[in-house]
Amino acid sequence: MRVRMSRFPFTVGRSHADFCLADPGVWDSHFKIELSPGHRFFLRADDGRIVTIDGVDAPAKNIPDGATIGCGSAYLRFQLAPTEPRDLRFQALAVWAVLGLIVLVELGILVAGTR
Repeated sequence: MRVRMSRFPFTVGRSHADFCLADPGVWDSHFKIELSPGHRFFLRADDGRIVTIDGVDAPAKNIPDGATIGCGSAYLRFQLAPTEPRDLRFQALAVWAVLGLIVLVELGILVAGTR
């Protein structure tokens, strides 16, 4: 199952969370994933909860792409989705149209100035 995180902080727990797990050892509110000022994903365990990243205890740590997050008996894979480039054809067309208009206006000024 894939889960898309669209808002932050993104909470994980047994209940009242953005992503709910019923696995043994998972608390009602287990951990949250925040977006840090450097645009990195940061995991912060709730008080007294044990969370691991790639098998290492991580009460508060940046999450690398492809990391395995352990909470209770559950293991979650943290993976960034591939990016899809935006279609910029309309913006390019608009820029070329404006540049063409500027050239026509300049030519009009040049022709009017030579008369």
